Amino acid sequence: MLDIVLKIITVIGIILLALLGLVVFLLLLVLFFPISYRVKGEKEAETLSLAVKLDWLFGFLRGRYFYPTPGKVVVKLLWFTLYDSSVPEKQKEGKTNDAGSEPGQKTSTSSETAEVRAPQQEQGLQQDKGSSEKIESGKDAEAMTDSAPDTGKEPGKGLFGFITAKYEKIKYTISKIYDKIKHIWDNITFYRDLFQEEETQGLLKHGMERLKKIFKNIRPRKLRGNVLFGTGSPDTTGYILAVCGIFSPLYGGAINITPDFEQTVLLGDFYIAGHITIFQVLFHSLMLIFDKRLKRLNTKLKKHRMQNS
Repeated sequence: MLDIVLKIITVIGIILLALLGLVVFLLLLVLFFPISYRVKGEKEAETLSLAVKLDWLFGFLRGRYFYPTPGKVVVKLLWFTLYDSSVPEKQKEGKTNDAGSEPGQKTSTSSETAEVRAPQQEQGLQQDKGSSEKIESGKDAEAMTDSAPDTGKEPGKGLFGFITAKYEKIKYTISKIYDKIKHIWDNITFYRDLFQEEETQGLLKHGMERLKKIFKNIRPRKLRGNVLFGTGSPDTTGYILAVCGIFSPLYGGAINITPDFEQTVLLGDFYIAGHITIFQVLFHSLMLIFDKRLKRLNTKLKKHRMQNS
């Protein structure tokens, strides 16, 4: 009997270890196997088309999005469809058709109950009208008593009282404006001093390094495009062309930009392809989030907000 129990325990242990190994293997695949992406778009005179394709594990899992036709999101695992944005619409149409084909017994019963409740509602409305008329008459009486002229003179009225009242109002508004300006200036000096601290500068450098590594991981490996643009005004078209020339080292001259100084136009096409490794993005993000300097900076900001609130 003991041998049978031990054999059962060993079999269960082997199964659990196999499942654990499978989970670890899948987790490593998700973290380290890159997700490839391809984005293609085209802008014509009156139409705009966009196609996004995502593939993971040599197409084992893939996602597609097309705009404007068929304009839906599809996610497939091998040849099985996991998600299709067009399916719920068809199901909703079927449900509405089924609901519309139901017999009319419910409508008849609802009409009968409405007829029964109608006299009761009319009685309630009459009672509400009577009570509201009483309340309004009471309010009118109070208003008449309140609006009655006073024969006695109130103290403090006159030219001197008018001048003092205006002086107090002006003094109050000036003090409020001064308090607001002082509050804004205190915030500016606080954030300026906080930004100039060595710890904040080190945190910013660390954050920029992590963001550069994340961008290096997700940046497109392939990029090409053609753009024809014009604003209808030669000067603004020239300004935009100059700005594009400043940022041209970022895309390495892979995008051909052609200006049109005579008419307002925007035409072109582009193609982007690359891959994303989830481990790289997750690792650098966690290294930045769990930085102790970031926690201390957050506590300083919270204390400043609590003091100003």
